Formats: sequence, structure tokens, C-alpha cells
Amino acid sequence: MIKRIIRLIKNHIVFIKFGISGSSAMVVDLFFLFLFHDFLNIELIYSVYLAYSISFLVSFLLQKFWTFQNNDKKRTHKQFIMYMVVGITALNLNSYFVHLLVTKYEVFYLIAQFSVAIIFGTLNFIIYRFSSL
Repeated sequence: MIKRIIRLIKNHIVFIKFGISGSSAMVVDLFFLFLFHDFLNIELIYSVYLAYSISFLVSFLLQKFWTFQNNDKKRTHKQFIMYMVVGITALNLNSYFVHLLVTKYEVFYLIAQFSVAIIFGTLNFIIYRFSSL
């Protein structure tokens, strides 16, 4: 039984690491979203953008160097640009859906952000895992 669990973990280690990295970036995102919106009284849409930008950098560094163990520093700038293109697209979609959930469906903004982040995190895993980023 334990051997099966260990084998299962080894077979899915990249996915597990992606989840841990993504969860870490999400904690950073939610922390800064709360800080900007509730403490600094920055409008929600701007708070979403600011928090996402910070968590984006955390996510890139964790995914590149820890999850996918890509230590090639020569391609880092190119990889970051590609990651940024995907990230900016996700940021705009993220902001739109958070805004929609909050304003139209009256979902609490942190729950809306968490829900949207789970969906886009899954899509990002698929994109990054099966691309040459």
C-alpha cells in the first residue's frame, strides 16, 4: 500500500509541485488583494491587477526553477516573455471574471478570486506542461 502511494506521488510529482507553487502564488495573490483593497482602499479592479502582478513573479520563479527544474538561465528572458504573454491574457480574463462574479452574482471578492485562480491554474498547468516554455 505504501509503495503504491510512493509510486503514485513519484508519477505525479510535477503536478504536485505545480499545485504547491500555484497555491503559494495564490496565497501571495490573496494576501496582496486583501491588503490593497481592504487596507489601502484601492478600487477592486486595480487591486486585482496589482496583486496578480506580484503573485505572477512568484509563480514564474517557482514554476521555472522548482516545479519544472529548468535552470537554464540563458533562456530565462525568453521564457519570461512567453510566460508574461500567457499571464497577461490570464490576468485580463481573471479580472473580468472576478469583476463579473462580484458585481453580477454578488460573490465575495476573495472567494471569486480563489475560484477563478483554480480554473486558470489548471489551464496554465496544461499550457506550461505540454509546451516548450
